[in-house]
Amino acid sequence: MNERDRFRLRLAAGPLVADGAMGTLLYSRGVPQRANLDDLIASRPELITAIHREYLDAGAELIETATFGANRVRLAAFGMGDRVATLNRRGAQLAREARDVSGREAWVAGSIGPLGAPNYELLHLPDSEVRAAVREQLDGLLEGEFVGPLLDISSPPEPVGDPDGLHAPHTMGCPSRWIPRPTR
Repeated sequence: MNERDRFRLRLAAGPLVADGAMGTLLYSRGVPQRANLDDLIASRPELITAIHREYLDAGAELIETATFGANRVRLAAFGMGDRVATLNRRGAQLAREARDVSGREAWVAGSIGPLGAPNYELLHLPDSEVRAAVREQLDGLLEGEFVGPLLDISSPPEPVGDPDGLHAPHTMGCPSRWIPRPTR
């Protein structure tokens, strides 16, 4: 049985404990509020790995990659739009390595946030651009070996249209879950 099948069985057995608030922990450890958190995967991997290990030590059965904003649209604002695959692959690897070192059975999920900046405005990008951006992020995560993406967003997928690319992973044959976030 492969890892994704074991994950599906575990989900069927009931709720599982997951990590959360990676950004909040990073801010509490001195990372500036306006920093590019996704760049920490490359510039401070030891910090990201330490947080993953802490969640695992606390009993998390699922840890998310630190890739919430690691898509070309958000990274372009930092001049890093060409580093999507590298950051997502490395983000998945860091989470996997933390899991492997812990010796615990846990799963790594790829965190995929909205394409736009965190100002809660929809971008209304063409579907082809949305799908390409999400696909690029998924490809990097897949290279880093994870069980599936978590769509880490504030609002549910819209029934008409798909402005944030929320349906893209599912339509590409990739299992996904919508994780509701509290609204302001």
